[in-house]
Amino acid sequence: MIRERTVLLVAVSLHATAAHILHASAALAGPAVGDPPALPRRGANKSVASDADSAAPPAVGPSGLREPAPRPAAELRVQNRYARNTGTLQVFGGVDYLERRDFYISPGVRLGATYFPWESLGLEMQISHYFSQLNQAGVEVEQMSGVIPDSRAPTWLVLVGGRYSAGYGKMMIGGFFHAIHFQPQAFLQVGMHVHDGSFGPSGLAGIGLLVHATPRWFFRLDGGMTAEIERRVTGDATVLGFLPSLVTGGFF
Repeated sequence: MIRERTVLLVAVSLHATAAHILHASAALAGPAVGDPPALPRRGANKSVASDADSAAPPAVGPSGLREPAPRPAAELRVQNRYARNTGTLQVFGGVDYLERRDFYISPGVRLGATYFPWESLGLEMQISHYFSQLNQAGVEVEQMSGVIPDSRAPTWLVLVGGRYSAGYGKMMIGGFFHAIHFQPQAFLQVGMHVHDGSFGPSGLAGIGLLVHATPRWFFRLDGGMTAEIERRVTGDATVLGFLPSLVTGGFF
């Protein structure tokens, strides 16, 4: 009787040991086919979400390229206007050249002033003196025939009139430290001339460009057409010409 009980206990113990060994080997080998997937532990979904957020692609910028970080806002800068015309007096001096196709070379110097009672309209007066001499064709005529052309050698030109400032502009050019400030202008003036001792009326109309070097200093390039009534040996003659000038001056 005792022997049978001992055999029974040994058999039960062997069966339990075999079952434990089978269970351990199955755990090491992984889940069997057809078993339901294991559920994630509590808190695992947070780490997964964090990994997904960190792996998300960067935002797409306005240019269509992916930007690793937000771009800082650009600061808009506009340079102030250098000077205003109202109530200012512009005094200037420079050089000019009177071309009339009259057998004379006529470079000159110019002095003048412009007062602006309004922003766009000023009153101007200028005087030019010319150092005229015969050109090559006139010299050849004088040497061959002993006579000089009937036209008068330009000497003095005095003009008064108006100057209109059409606006104010700024332009940035590479290599300069600041924008270039300028004013496109137009002018219409009348006066008189003294050419080789002969007096007569003159007129000038044209366009110009004033460029600010500093708030108080400027350069101005003008180009105009002249019309003069000149007294000659054969009678009065209307003479047309071209008068470019380059002056510099200041605001007062």
